[in-house]
Amino acid sequence: MKRVVIIGAAVAVVALVQAAGAAPKPAATVKVPPLAIVEGRHAAMMMSSSAFGAMRAQANADDLKRAVRPAQALNLWAKAIPGMFPAGTNVAPTDALPAVWTDRAGFDAAAQTYVAATAAAVQAATANDKTAFAAALDQVGKSCSACHDKYRKAEEKH
Repeated sequence: MKRVVIIGAAVAVVALVQAAGAAPKPAATVKVPPLAIVEGRHAAMMMSSSAFGAMRAQANADDLKRAVRPAQALNLWAKAIPGMFPAGTNVAPTDALPAVWTDRAGFDAAAQTYVAATAAAVQAATANDKTAFAAALDQVGKSCSACHDKYRKAEEKH
């Protein structure tokens, strides 16, 4: 039950993130403080980790239906990532490296790799294809690591 709540919260945050990242209507201007965007990124990254964990937990299940929603949530987040790193949001306590903004083409390409990997996970889970799902999970993990290695500060070891 706890996993369902976490996944539901992740889906809700991703939907809000996508709505916030959508182009504003000409008659309205939305100003979001940079710190609020950084905090939203942190929350969504933590929830995406939970969604990925839920997917991994289902990888050996007879039926992958419980992996579909977390895979969909990750796919939505993957699509939202570029919009969550606008200019001016490289402020504390961000873990993003300046390369996100100085190598924007590379960052956007890394995000698209993540989109493709998560889309493959959605497709495989929906089709209940365990072999394809395992391969997609591997690619999701690799795409996360590749992006974090280049565009995220290294985590402090405790």
